[in-house]
Amino acid sequence: MGRTADKIAHLRRIAAEHPEYGDVLLPFEEIFGYVDGKEAGTGIRFAVPEGNGAERVRGGLPLLSPEALSVDRDAATAFLSGLLGVMRRVGREGHADLDRIAGGLSGGSLDLASLYVACLTRKRDVLDQAAAALSVQAPLLAFVLEIPLKTAL
Repeated sequence: MGRTADKIAHLRRIAAEHPEYGDVLLPFEEIFGYVDGKEAGTGIRFAVPEGNGAERVRGGLPLLSPEALSVDRDAATAFLSGLLGVMRRVGREGHADLDRIAGGLSGGSLDLASLYVACLTRKRDVLDQAAAALSVQAPLLAFVLEIPLKTAL
């Protein structure tokens, strides 16, 4: 069983043991179900540096760097659009915010590569500015962007 399947099984187990959490856990189960098997479909790629990766890590260097990130905008937009659709379908509120994020994607106002790098480097000011431009909460935008990053990694 893969990691995503393990996460889904765990969520189902918790929901069965604690039915009061069912409504909170369902969106996560649906999101995990959506991303399962789509690691190559996020539109995010990292160029792995040549050489011995284990040696880099032992030396305190990261195996992957934010500079090695590249984004296929069409694939990333398709992945994010599907994710936003899942979130709209299972979420009870926040649909207007999700629609504004979708509008930023389709309108091209979101620089995905810069936003993904900001997520990786924890530069919250970049995310705050993008969220303000869309009139959405920055934590929601960060959450939406971190899902494909984690999936790609």
